[in-house]
Amino acid sequence: MLGEHFSTTYQCNYTLIKIGENILQKPIVPLSINNFLDVHDGGDTNIYYIKLFFTNPIFVGIETPYGDKYCTKRNILMSLFLLLGSIFLVPFLGFGLLFLPSAFSSLAIDCAAAELRGKGFQPIK
Repeated sequence: MLGEHFSTTYQCNYTLIKIGENILQKPIVPLSINNFLDVHDGGDTNIYYIKLFFTNPIFVGIETPYGDKYCTKRNILMSLFLLLGSIFLVPFLGFGLLFLPSAFSSLAIDCAAAELRGKGFQPIK
């Protein structure tokens, strides 16, 4: 079951998604993967997501009932630039501390997507 949602430029924020007996509150789904969320498909859809202690569940991959495997494609250089930039800005009135959580979540998404690509998932942007 898919709850209410609103879309931004890069992602779709749902109020909830129910998968079997599990309920994910406020998951974040990249638009590239959101296209493959279809509750009317016959069979099971496997969803791969990460949940960090300071974020909502973030979807990184999906396996459709037909066996198609897709994962997010992100630029790891941008994630590293964000991390290094936020570390550089910490001495300047602590501005870097504002960006560190998003830098760590971006790196976690990149690492999870790289792991899925190693398992045969097709990266989509």
